[in-house]
Amino acid sequence: MRTSQNTASSIYDRQNEKFLLKCLLAQRSEYAKAKDIALRKGILITGLCIFSIIAEVVGTNEYSAMSCLFALIVVIINQYADGHITFLKKQAALIQQFVDVNLFAETLGMDTLEWGNVSVKPALEYLIYSYSDADTSEMKNWYSDYSSQSGEEEVFYCQYENVRWDFKLYESFKRFLLFLSLATSIILCVVIYATQPNFIKLVCLFAPLIPICEYLYSNVNEINHTISLLQRLEWYCAYIQFSWKYTNIRGLRRNLIKLQYMIYDRRAEAYLIPDWFYKLNRPKQQKDEDNYAQNRVNLNC
Repeated sequence: MRTSQNTASSIYDRQNEKFLLKCLLAQRSEYAKAKDIALRKGILITGLCIFSIIAEVVGTNEYSAMSCLFALIVVIINQYADGHITFLKKQAALIQQFVDVNLFAETLGMDTLEWGNVSVKPALEYLIYSYSDADTSEMKNWYSDYSSQSGEEEVFYCQYENVRWDFKLYESFKRFLLFLSLATSIILCVVIYATQPNFIKLVCLFAPLIPICEYLYSNVNEINHTISLLQRLEWYCAYIQFSWKYTNIRGLRRNLIKLQYMIYDRRAEAYLIPDWFYKLNRPKQQKDEDNYAQNRVNLNC
């Protein structure tokens, strides 16, 4: 199948335009707010657990009543927190969608309206322009360099980079959580073996841990859901690659637009990886992606 020549400046160059970098800063800000709320939620649940243990040790009715009251308050706060986190994730995903669609549509010589309604809301415009004087150097080179490819190929490989990057990151974080859970279980078993509590004390020891277990369980479920969404994206990317030479340009572009909206939906629903873990993994993952892009160039030479 013939693909269009990339007559516009490449995505790799245009992604570093000042306005788009400000958009990426605004996107990161919305995700940071959501992560901050999620962190406070975790601290609150842990605090409740510690207070419940103290209440059991002290053994007074007043402390037990306060523990029950705090548990009820935490449930109410969590409902509000979850709603606000969902809202902020959708805001951040919308900003990233705006950036991607503007880059991809221009590369293919298409109108952004062909990619659907991707205009940002007035509140988000205000947020973006609030970064007028901010340092955007950290946001440069969001995508690796696929400028030697055709327009459709450059767009596809940037989209595929999103999928590969996130899939590796979430798999790594899931392994980290499993290791942490295993280590915690071993420590708990050692404590039980050392203290040899009776049945009543054992129940009192485990009861305050229920909120934390529920919190961890919901987090693992979210991660598994995100990974399943990424697997669907991997399958769709594989389908696009397999059918590439059998698909005309119009059909191919339709597939790229569908893929982009699948990426948007995944971003809006995704579990929030802590910033420290992202920053720890970023150098190696970026190097891997740059190597992948270079290999694509070498294959075309």
